[in-house]
Amino acid sequence: MDIRTDYNYICESKLPKRKSFLNRIRCKHQLVDNILIGESGLSRISREDHIVYCEKCGHIEGYYSKEYY
Repeated sequence: MDIRTDYNYICESKLPKRKSFLNRIRCKHQLVDNILIGESGLSRISREDHIVYCEKCGHIEGYYSKEYY
């Protein structure tokens, strides 16, 4: 699976609009890994929350976190 890592800051309201179920099945996903921030534009100090999604159809592949100590 090919995932492009941009590491740009993005909030959930700025994600691409999800297309219909059939269009998401037929889509050849172009997955992007970005850092998820809150609606106020702030990120957490102790960790980064990442989101992996398709930039064409809006399919969310998953979330993960990197913690800093």
